[in-house]
Amino acid sequence: MTKPTGVVNDDVMAMIFTIDDSAGVVTTPSGWTYVDDISNGSGLFRTYIFRKVAASEPADYSVSYTVATTGAGSILAYSGVSTTTPIDVYAESTPAASAAPASPSITPTGNDCMIVALFGNSNADGGDTGTPDTSPAATERLDYSQTGALFIRHYGEDFLQGTAAAATLDLTNSLSRNWTAYTLALKPAGPPPSTDVILPQSFRTRYA
Repeated sequence: MTKPTGVVNDDVMAMIFTIDDSAGVVTTPSGWTYVDDISNGSGLFRTYIFRKVAASEPADYSVSYTVATTGAGSILAYSGVSTTTPIDVYAESTPAASAAPASPSITPTGNDCMIVALFGNSNADGGDTGTPDTSPAATERLDYSQTGALFIRHYGEDFLQGTAAAATLDLTNSLSRNWTAYTLALKPAGPPPSTDVILPQSFRTRYA
């Protein structure tokens, strides 16, 4: 799995990784920290979240899992995030099959957090497209549809919150799907996290 272009030391990376088998287990990649995992409501796939503070990063990362199936991952990288407690709060959910899923609501413990929503599924047809939330006004950071026999889909969006308050983000997708969804609040390290050096990277890998 390729490192996003432009990552420097003390950037914080968030990885979403999905496998097309809810019984499978993804091993935490070396140097990364496990955050959470969840199976979709019908038990067909499982999505993991990992995070990492960049420090002399390699060119790529190895991700392995315990079942012979398709897997895919995506990474977002942020600067200006706390390197000691990057994730202030987070939540997971499995929205009902929908073309407009919502990420779970969270309330940060402090001001100026970057609110990040990550969505995943493995029943896309390779032609899905997404649109970020408009209230609050979010920015699309990731829109990935895998190609092949089994299609994994990832979508990511974020917005910089000022005063701490309950937050959730919606995704408007071109087709109705079953989803896993996460909302993360990235804690700032002093000034709010930068929004202009977020570096999405999409890729896929296959168990061998």
